[in-house]
Amino acid sequence: MLSIVALTFSTFVSPLVAAAAPATETLPNLVGESHTQAYATLKADHLYFATSGPGSSTSSWTRVVGQLPAAGTVVQLFSTIHLDVTTAPVTPVRHVAHHKVPTPHHVAPRPVLAPMADVRGQGQAFTKWVVRHRRFRLVVLRIGPAAGQWNDVLAQHPAPGVRVAPGAQLIITVQRVVPAPIGQKTVPHVAPIKKQVPHVVRHLALVGQATWYPNTPGKCASHYLHRGVKVWVRNLQTGRTITCVINDREASGGLRVVDLSSYDFSVLAPLARGVIPVRVWW
Repeated sequence: MLSIVALTFSTFVSPLVAAAAPATETLPNLVGESHTQAYATLKADHLYFATSGPGSSTSSWTRVVGQLPAAGTVVQLFSTIHLDVTTAPVTPVRHVAHHKVPTPHHVAPRPVLAPMADVRGQGQAFTKWVVRHRRFRLVVLRIGPAAGQWNDVLAQHPAPGVRVAPGAQLIITVQRVVPAPIGQKTVPHVAPIKKQVPHVVRHLALVGQATWYPNTPGKCASHYLHRGVKVWVRNLQTGRTITCVINDREASGGLRVVDLSSYDFSVLAPLARGVIPVRVWW
């Protein structure tokens, strides 16, 4: 049996509100709503409704089981929506097999955290072995040339000892030094490769102080050698060594035996040191 019920609206509508209100309305989904819920929804959306089905003649129906037009349809304001209703009580919906609650077997295991390795001061071979062994993602920041081999890690992030999961990102700052710093580790279980070191004839040597000034990398100044002479300079405190070619003259006197470029000095020690003890030979 079909019964038409008109919703009650206010008899006074402000002209401004009437002008701003849209002429159409998107129809909401009323299926499954109770008598009270459907009434409130349609009233809020400025719509009328007509019912058919059990309980429609007495307004004793309990829920909406169908609607026409369908939800999402654009209709004019104050249109009449046809509702199929029923007096059957609402029954809870059971979840079927495809809504299974995950069992402990379906829960992904938590990653095992382990302390971050210390690669500071280490070379390229050992650092890359750690990255492969722990499956890290390596990011390399270089000081000096943008290409070529490097053999000294100056800093790392995360810091050593921080507990991280396999596959974590490891950011290192590296530089190239000649030869490799003392105390670097070799790759475990891999015999170190013996390299032929060219024999260098060292005729004379001096021990004194080295400083730095603006000059081309690989060039240095001396007051006792001719231009074009290649010299070796070793930091007596760390053992780090660099080579440079004399292309300038420094003032004689005092303990200073060589003036290095700022880049070459930074390989031996921080620029803030200013002066370091060195051994120079050629």
